[in-house]
Amino acid sequence: MRAIDFVKATVCCGITAYFAYTFPALSQGIIIAILSLLWLTYLHSTVIRLRRR
Repeated sequence: MRAIDFVKATVCCGITAYFAYTFPALSQGIIIAILSLLWLTYLHSTVIRLRRR
């Protein structure tokens, strides 16, 4: 990894942490929504893969 990648990751994590502590209810809702979308995407791809067999 390059140094710029570490800087980007640090900035993104810092911004995420700032908003999570500043707006806890909103942050929790956004985190739950993102995790739900990831779960639904995984479920969809699994169902499609099982149907093709």
